[in-house]
Amino acid sequence: MTPMNAVAQIDRSAEWSHVALILPETLSIDEWVSIGTQLRSVERSVMWWIGDWLCFGENRYGVTYEDIAAESGYRRQTLMDAKWVAERYPISLRRAALSFAHHKNAAALPVLERADVLQAAIDNGW
Repeated sequence: MTPMNAVAQIDRSAEWSHVALILPETLSIDEWVSIGTQLRSVERSVMWWIGDWLCFGENRYGVTYEDIAAESGYRRQTLMDAKWVAERYPISLRRAALSFAHHKNAAALPVLERADVLQAAIDNGW
């Protein structure tokens, strides 16, 4: 499975906004559970998406996180962290089984040591 296949889509019968998720009365328990799983996937992915968005903006347009912080509504430190971690991990080295925080904690290590620490986190359930 490629990373692109792992991206969740919330059930099309649901309506959502910045402050609400409205689910249809006809939703089955299985569909409801699936939506919860998808929401968790989105939550775990957002910092990666922000980091990749920032890397793209800088590479393509020369826009840095400092340039976009006020306009985006994110704190400068949040953007800085997201970009730094995304730069340190090509998509092929990111571990879906681990959180963004796991990756952030190991990001300052040399590449081979970083990979070993992430694998140990998976193996030991850290």
